[in-house]
Amino acid sequence: MAYNSPVVLNELVLDNETENKAKEKINTNLPQTTFKMIDRDKEDGMVNKYQKTKNTDILKGLYETRKQTLKVWAKRYSYLSMSEEDLLSDVTMIWQKCVNQYEYKPKKRVVRTKKGNFVFGRNGKKKIIFKRTPFNTFLYSSLRNYMSNISKRQHSKKRVDSEGRPQELRLMSLDYEYNTSKSDSKKVCLKDMLASQEPGTESKYSTDTLIEDISKGDDEIAGVLRRFVSDGHIKKISNACQNIVEQVKLCRKDAKVFGRHKGTARKELKKIISESNKYPRGYKLLNFRFDDKSRIVTFEVKRKDTRILRKTVRALEKYKKKITSGSGVC
Repeated sequence: MAYNSPVVLNELVLDNETENKAKEKINTNLPQTTFKMIDRDKEDGMVNKYQKTKNTDILKGLYETRKQTLKVWAKRYSYLSMSEEDLLSDVTMIWQKCVNQYEYKPKKRVVRTKKGNFVFGRNGKKKIIFKRTPFNTFLYSSLRNYMSNISKRQHSKKRVDSEGRPQELRLMSLDYEYNTSKSDSKKVCLKDMLASQEPGTESKYSTDTLIEDISKGDDEIAGVLRRFVSDGHIKKISNACQNIVEQVKLCRKDAKVFGRHKGTARKELKKIISESNKYPRGYKLLNFRFDDKSRIVTFEVKRKDTRILRKTVRALEKYKKKITSGSGVC
């Protein structure tokens, strides 16, 4: 039997100003309230019973018992949030998570002295006992960590400007009227000043024209350049030349093999690729993905044939000489 009286978290205070705010809140805003006594052993048992039965009546009883604690925490640290009501809602959610995640069964724990040193038994090994964490301790630790994280976020360099003000105050809506006055007939919003990042038909036409100028009608070079432009994962021209993604539809018999084991499926896929004789100079299977419904295997191979790479590089060098000589750039 013990009174539940949360303690001021001195470790949350980052400077003297914050500490004074906390003391001011405690002294002026907290009314003199008589707390009801909480039987912690009974509370632990009720939490364990609720986890087993999911009885809402037990949950309501637990909340009525802890409602006084949650209100004190919300009022005491309301200066860390936009409002006391929002913080009360947050700490209530934390209490709900604690009720669901609390472990009632005792766990093995290493025995320590008050100074934190290990206690050793007669056999020379560390002494271990079975000990259960009270729900009150679990709830207190969770609330303390939450308040500490809020305080750290507010003082983080990433979230404040050079003057120490929150970055949220510097954000503007896209509907913000940019550099206009009341006399202006046409209002210009911030979203009107931002260029669209989506490629339009004009951009696609320019890309296709550029690929045609470089490839000079060669389908292999054009295919390499289109893969390089369209696939965001390809960072080098050499990968666009040598890495090929293809698809193969399997018969029902082969599809059963792919559904069993990945190693067996890899061997079977290599056999299928070799029989197709598409890569006579050799290849390396990088990865593959099998779809059960459509029986389609999508795989990526790296060709050991450097012929297309050399041909593409020569075409790019020719086009580079052409544009540099035409513009006068050396």
